[in-house]
Amino acid sequence: MVQLMALYQETTGVEKRRILSALGQSQYPSLLYAVLNFSLDGTIRKQDTYQAFACVCRNRKVGVRDVYERSTASCAGSTCASTWATCASR
Repeated sequence: MVQLMALYQETTGVEKRRILSALGQSQYPSLLYAVLNFSLDGTIRKQDTYQAFACVCRNRKVGVRDVYERSTASCAGSTCASTWATCASR
């Protein structure tokens, strides 16, 4: 994770989205949660935030609800919360 995020900081455009896609397919909920936190704390570019959520929502290895339950407490009342509600309902 650390190596991929360091690579994310060093690359541009398309490569950044590929890295997010790879991270979003993790089988570990803690990594998925970290990706979402990076999208909210400014580590991930604002224009790539959708990619982080989309990749986690498409992940079939880990239930979206697992990550949803863990993350809703930390983003209650924000745009993040409504995005998660949409993902979890699918």
